[in-house]
Amino acid sequence: MRSISLKLLVAFVVVSISSTLLFFGIASRYSNQELENFLFNQDLSQVTDQFAQYYQEHGSWEGVQDQPRDGGIEGRFPPYILVDAEKKVVQGRDNDQGGNRKGEVVPDSELANAAEITVDGQIVGWLVLPQDGHKEYYPENPIYTRINLMLLYTAGGALVVALILGWVFSRTLSRPLKELSAAAQRAATGDLAQKVEVHSKDEIGLLAESFNQMMEDLERQMASRRQMTADIAHDLRTPISVILGHADGVSEGVLDPSPERFEIIRDEAVRLERLVQDLRVLSMADVGELRLDFERTDPSWVVEELARTSTTSLAEKSIQMTTRVQPGLPEIEVDKDRIMQV
Repeated sequence: MRSISLKLLVAFVVVSISSTLLFFGIASRYSNQELENFLFNQDLSQVTDQFAQYYQEHGSWEGVQDQPRDGGIEGRFPPYILVDAEKKVVQGRDNDQGGNRKGEVVPDSELANAAEITVDGQIVGWLVLPQDGHKEYYPENPIYTRINLMLLYTAGGALVVALILGWVFSRTLSRPLKELSAAAQRAATGDLAQKVEVHSKDEIGLLAESFNQMMEDLERQMASRRQMTADIAHDLRTPISVILGHADGVSEGVLDPSPERFEIIRDEAVRLERLVQDLRVLSMADVGELRLDFERTDPSWVVEELARTSTTSLAEKSIQMTTRVQPGLPEIEVDKDRIMQV
């Protein structure tokens, strides 16, 4: 059977690996995209600066198509169209895609996202770039690999830390549950003096407090039952001793077999029967099956019945009892047998 600490650790591992993979995927894609944008913006700035310098030196775009301007970026910078201040194509490098040609006027819609070429604060031209972006013109760069390795190492380190923390947390969460389990097993063997330490105020802490309270209640109930058993044994001993004493006396000829003797034996036997019946009543009450039959009763009946049943025992001790009940008391609803037991 797998322990709860192992299940918690597995859950932490699954969550950690999933989170790490998600972090690595998002971070790798975002960082590579940002690097591509950085390289592109850097190349775009270099190209526009070259064209601005050319225009500033020559005062026009005449002969610009004959000047090499790659500066080490040829082959990776996307094809562009050089447009002058009058929005006419000066130089086009998108022949493969059938774009605008030299001398054609470029509509304003295409210039909306074009890169401006300025000289002394004045716009002297634009670089119109492909609308489908520039990703395909920036192949895998060695720095991509280094960034991905750095992210991979970071994700691996985070995963190791998460595993360590998961192991610590799983041990912390499972320890009080293991203590509860061990205490419950000892209690099942009859050792009710079990207490567990309450480590927190959360649900597990409340469970530990409830367990301690349950053990206290069970221990108190067991003590009460032991005391009740001892009391019942004591009560049973008296009528049994009387019955055995009189029976042995009559059998051995020490006592006369008079009706009075047999009446005493009978009374004690009835008392013994009543005690056994009380045991049955207690057992029924213990399991919640004690039935009460209520009926309307005059309170004076309770007093008079108590006096009648107590006359003999009081007379043996030379005690005289008188009763006085105020007339006109309202009737009460009681179970006559149970109220007399009380």
